[in-house]
Amino acid sequence: MVYLRDADVIEERPTLNDLLDGLNELETIALMRHLVDRDPSLILEIESYLRYNGKLPTRPVKPQTSAPIEIEVKPFRDRVKQIVRNGLYEVESEYCEEDPVETELIEILDEAQGYIDRDESKTALKVLEAITQSYVDEVDDLHDYGIDSEDFLQILDRTWTEALLSAYGRSRPLFNDVAETRSG
Repeated sequence: MVYLRDADVIEERPTLNDLLDGLNELETIALMRHLVDRDPSLILEIESYLRYNGKLPTRPVKPQTSAPIEIEVKPFRDRVKQIVRNGLYEVESEYCEEDPVETELIEILDEAQGYIDRDESKTALKVLEAITQSYVDEVDDLHDYGIDSEDFLQILDRTWTEALLSAYGRSRPLFNDVAETRSG
């Protein structure tokens, strides 16, 4: 209906096929990785598509490098601290009615989940440690303003669990090393 009334308002855009036709295989893979980095839930869609088309690998593909990828975790710490500071400012300035930090904190957890989805669980553990420590450092200030970020904490717990299970194998007891240390 809008087109009939004012055709100039509708912007003509290229089709998905037009956009993808200009990419080679490496560029297409890079695009897919970029999209999954931005929205880790897409990995489930990709897996479903591959399974449906009979192209899902029978065993997980492991990275071929033996050296772990080093990641700088300071930016994660700094982002959590900045999110909390901005949220506290909003509360002090009475700009918000809801939890001003939870959504942005959950977005950072999505990045950690992306590492898990790419089978880089040990990297995810480093990121989660940085996020958690920075949050713990700021939690008293949040509680002073009645901010509990309960959904964030639940997702943080689940992400930690998944990262630990992925990094150390689902069949091995998670805290076996701790039990051995206490008994020995």
